Amino acid sequence: VTPEALRQFAYNIGITKYNALTDVSVLEFAIRPDGSLAAAEVFARLPAGVACDGLCLDAGEALWIASPTTCEFLRVCRGGAITARVPTGTRPAIACVLGGEDRRTLFGITAATMSLHAASGTRDSRIGRLRVDVPGAGIP
Repeated sequence: VTPEALRQFAYNIGITKYNALTDVSVLEFAIRPDGSLAAAEVFARLPAGVACDGLCLDAGEALWIASPTTCEFLRVCRGGAITARVPTGTRPAIACVLGGEDRRTLFGITAATMSLHAASGTRDSRIGRLRVDVPGAGIP
């Protein structure tokens, strides 16, 4: 891995560094009529310790984010306000999607560990579900 490749990776996922603290942001891109992407804009800065593994969009233009580092699913609004937290105990949150007939069911995948080595060959993942007020939006 070259320093330039690392800088490009950090830019693409929205990691910046301020005063020796790592700040993780979720970026959004507008799609132009020709299909190209406009410059990235910060959708939200995530709280300390939160990492974004998987996410989905709801009709309120908020994101449900799976955070394996804090073992929870979070509903994050544009600007960073967190309006819901769903703890998963000691299980890392891996991915989520809003589904069901009315897309008001949050399906969340958790794992027993974040270690790929420890998880190899096991069948310890789980899918949980929770009813939410705001339905899903976009293409899952």
